[in-house]
Amino acid sequence: METKIHIALVTVPVYSHLRSILEFTKRLVHLNQNIHVTCINPTFSSSICNNVKSLFETLPSNINYMFLPPINLEDLPKDIHPALKVEATLHRSIPSIYDALDTLHSSSKLVAVISDGLINEVLRLTKKLDILAYSYFPSTTMLLSLCLHSSSLDKTISSANKDLLEPLEIPGCIPIHGTDLPDPMLDRSSEAYKIFLEANDRFYLADGIMVNSFLALEETTIRALQEKEDEGIPSIYPIGPFVQNVSCDNGSDLEYFCGTLFSEQILELAFGLELSGQNFLWVLRPPNKHGVIDDLDSGEYEDDILYNFLPNEFLERTSYKPVLRTG
Repeated sequence: METKIHIALVTVPVYSHLRSILEFTKRLVHLNQNIHVTCINPTFSSSICNNVKSLFETLPSNINYMFLPPINLEDLPKDIHPALKVEATLHRSIPSIYDALDTLHSSSKLVAVISDGLINEVLRLTKKLDILAYSYFPSTTMLLSLCLHSSSLDKTISSANKDLLEPLEIPGCIPIHGTDLPDPMLDRSSEAYKIFLEANDRFYLADGIMVNSFLALEETTIRALQEKEDEGIPSIYPIGPFVQNVSCDNGSDLEYFCGTLFSEQILELAFGLELSGQNFLWVLRPPNKHGVIDDLDSGEYEDDILYNFLPNEFLERTSYKPVLRTG
């Protein structure tokens, strides 16, 4: 009888991240039936929405899960940026995560811990337990490269990132205009920017980073990072794509999945899909003023709500082509 391989998985309370890392986990245990996974899930709400419940209720038997006690966030401002709310939840969950990992390791000898890229503090905890530590990065390798080089960029740039006259040169990436950088990088004096840099520095504690991408999509960026391993960058493993299959019976030529966007981004995407001339399946969420969403604290959405944010007469012009669903 082969020995069971026990791995711990630490997630974050963001639905899009959670769905991606669970799809990866299901693939992992399918490839090797001796692998058993325990998912540790920080939360900031005592109630879990139906979308999240369904993710865990459909997991195979060799994936167990636990929800940590909800974190009290009543001291935070009511209008706090969702990203900072998630960060506060994760930071305050660290003691509970450590206790859970220590208990699991004592009872079943964990082989490795895989944590979402948003909760890199787990990498430090894992090193204390002398266990292999991996980070799962659910986004693109281009964004990962930006994260890994953010501290070096900070040391070489003197002006505000959003005011840069020349595009930024990042290894393996196309040049990026300062105004196109992620929100936390736009204001270098903000607390969000400080947290962003500190979190990215912790990537270097990982024994490896598994990114939800693949060579055919981002070969230049992936190769550029892999070639810098002798400079301290962790091993990069392109293991994607991991997406949840959506059945569609209308013969769509194009499937487009996206998270929560600004209203302006939804309009731009809508025009692009229309001009493509293709049948399409579009899965998206209602717009959010921050471009992100409190996924585990949100309710369910009706499809009709999205029609309020689409271009005028979009449905009439594409009525024979699209299938539009809330994700």
